[in-house]
Amino acid sequence: MNTTFKTPALKNFLNTLCKQYPDKAEYIESLSDQFACLDLSCQNHIQTQETFQQTLNLLTGDTVYLVWNVDDIIHDLQKNHQTPNLVSIKSMMAHPAFVKNDWSELLDKVSKSKFPFTHKTDYIILAQLPFFDGFFIIDGNHRIGESIIMKKDIIKAILLQADDAYKYLQSDSKRFIELIREINKFF
Repeated sequence: MNTTFKTPALKNFLNTLCKQYPDKAEYIESLSDQFACLDLSCQNHIQTQETFQQTLNLLTGDTVYLVWNVDDIIHDLQKNHQTPNLVSIKSMMAHPAFVKNDWSELLDKVSKSKFPFTHKTDYIILAQLPFFDGFFIIDGNHRIGESIIMKKDIIKAILLQADDAYKYLQSDSKRFIELIREINKFF
């Protein structure tokens, strides 16, 4: 693949797929131009709305970032009068499908800050991905940190199913998911 990639990790990812599945290499290489134009690197893009970046580790060991528009999610949840559920923090964090974060840095930051912080909502937002067996927090890390420090057991949460979470991905992240779905169909 001689194409220049905006996100070099995606080139490594496609090369690894070609090596692991030589019988599918021609098909995988046919997608390289579509992957090449995606910017899934951790860069500070100018944002007018609140976003969330989720780190995604590829099978190559490389990392890309999926980005959601949190303001749009919150707006739609409030417009649709979505009611949060009460969730046990310990149960949620112990759940095998919960994508673990390094909480030590966040807890340290929260404990040294003046909290409680001001938040847009009183609930956290969890999301699933179409090809991913798990869910993770896309809004509410600080609320969880505060709750842990204040020894609260319960937090309000809304879980976005995979198709709903997909709608709020930014365009390059959304296209990445579409291409992964395409590859999965071929296998």
